[in-house]
Amino acid sequence: MAENYVLSCCSTADLTDEQFEARSIHYICFHFELGGKSYMDDLGKSIPFDEFYKHINQAIYVSATPGDFELEHSPKPAQQ
Repeated sequence: MAENYVLSCCSTADLTDEQFEARSIHYICFHFELGGKSYMDDLGKSIPFDEFYKHINQAIYVSATPGDFELEHSPKPAQQ
């Protein structure tokens, strides 16, 4: 029997818990290491977003529809 499902194979950091629940998306955490410690990619629960970004020296934000966060943290957004 076929079922409808949504599969994301990358971090969905731009979605909130409420957005997952509203769309009935079951989220499975990835794991990552940062500063010698292991964390779950659990939407900012095990490490707050502001603390995570303090550890990032350089980042490239890729989005077809950049939000305020990407625009504020990108010196010169590329346009197509």
